[in-house]
Parts: sequence; C-alpha cells; structure tokens
Amino acid sequence: MTGGVIFRSVGVDEIKISEHELAARVGCYCSSAPLGLERALGEVRAASAPRICYLKVGVEYPRPGVVSVGGCEMVSAGLLRCLCGAREAYLVAVTLGGEVDRLLRRAAVSSGAEHFLLDGAASAMCEALCEVADREIREGRVCTGRYSPGYGDLSLDVQPKILDRLSAARLLGITLTDEYLMIPTKSITAIIGVKNG
Repeated sequence: MTGGVIFRSVGVDEIKISEHELAARVGCYCSSAPLGLERALGEVRAASAPRICYLKVGVEYPRPGVVSVGGCEMVSAGLLRCLCGAREAYLVAVTLGGEVDRLLRRAAVSSGAEHFLLDGAASAMCEALCEVADREIREGRVCTGRYSPGYGDLSLDVQPKILDRLSAARLLGITLTDEYLMIPTKSITAIIGVKNG
C-alpha cells in the first residue's frame, strides 16, 4: 500500500484467461485454435510480470455532464451512466509489463501470424488480469461495471490524471505517449463505481 494505493504483483497462476475473451481476440476457441496458440499463451505467460494497483476515491457531480473522480474532472455521458450516482469509486491500473512488449516487437519482425497469436493471447491475459483487480475490489461491495478511458465517450486525455493518482509510473512502470497510449501496451486503466462502501 502506497499513499492509499493498493499495489501487488500477481502470480501468473492467479490469472484465468476466459476462452470467450481469447476467442474474441484470435477468432477461435482453444479447442479449434491453431497449434501455435497454446505456445503463444505459454510465451506470454513466461514473459509477463503482472501487477495491479487501485485506489478508492470520492466521486462528485459538480455540474451537468461532468463527473469528478478523485478530483479528476471528466466529461462523459457514458461514465455518468455507468456510475449511476455512486459517491465513491476505484481508480484501477494493471499491466503485464515491458517484457511482453519486447516479445511482441520481436514477433512482429519475424512472423505476422505469430505476432497475431501472441498479441491476442497478451490482450486476453491483460483483460483477465483486470478481472483479478475487479474481483478484489468487488469483494463485499456492490459495484458498477468497469469503464475505461478510450471506451465510449471517455477521452484518453484523462489517462495522465488517473495514472498520476495511482503513482502508476513508479509502481507499474506505465508511461504515456503523446497520444495518451500506455506503455507497456498491455496495460489497462479503469474506473469502478462503488454503490455501498
């Protein structure tokens, strides 16, 4: 815990990748997938250094169409609908780490097919890592769905505020490009509203 931020490394064995998520990423289920998918999953798992952090913050509604989450003002009708008037929320960030990016870069040079499978496996694993944080936050609480910058009408330009509040550069090694895209690329930020403490 750092300044209220809950942070931990997650064991690869704690991350349960959904067959449906994987199918959405690579276009088929494991049972019918090319032989390279199992190998790709193994390589992504071996390269991953999964870490999560999250912070409980207050939520205010200072004026119509605007929500302030932990002091970060955001304009998003979708986020407002998702929060459903919640007065508290969690800011969340997760990452698989920089070694997965290096694995993807090497594959992009050597084989388009291998890169496709590795990228799909890494995306599914990152989503599954977000589910680990999600389960921890939801334990004993009634929460809203997860909402992420870049989804719907929530602009990516809120990323610096979220990452700063979470000390994500220091704790997770996440930085941003000029276009607010995260590095490592297999990282996710999200907001989860809390309906009951």
